Amino acid sequence: MNCFSIALLLILCASALAGKPTLQELREALRTYHPIWVVLRSFHTYGTRGEISCVYYMQLSLTDYHYQYIHGLKDGNAWKHLYLTGDLEQKGDDAVVYVSETRGQRGIPHTLQYWNREQHCFILTFENKTDGTTNCQQHVWEPYLRSHRPGSTYPCEEHYHRICGHRKYDVYSAACTA
Repeated sequence: MNCFSIALLLILCASALAGKPTLQELREALRTYHPIWVVLRSFHTYGTRGEISCVYYMQLSLTDYHYQYIHGLKDGNAWKHLYLTGDLEQKGDDAVVYVSETRGQRGIPHTLQYWNREQHCFILTFENKTDGTTNCQQHVWEPYLRSHRPGSTYPCEEHYHRICGHRKYDVYSAACTA
């Protein structure tokens, strides 16, 4: 009976650990040459020209531990583009990308909370340095947004609610890709 209890405990521990996304899954989530759009997030922002919308990432290069990409967004009606880098790391149980404007500089940690390889959508969280709250962002590869209809849910949206709660702001609309 004692051996059975130990075996059961090991199985339960392995199952619990299997639930956290890995560094390999983070690489999979980022590995596309299509734009990756932020469709929902738990915070609302304004830039110098108005509301921030149409946020996307476009890969320039991805290695085992480094990611370079273009970060595009609409500030009011004006498009802005930045070159950003990310250092990928397994930090304990968490798969993390440290986002920075300067390569080699330790950036803001974004933790992968969920990845769905069939729907090509994922959820990242990061800490707001101003107030200490955890911010959430749901990302979807562009080809998987083509069938989205206004008013319907996005791929993985049910996981967004489970992980991030019900505070959400739409960042993406069909006008972003028009």
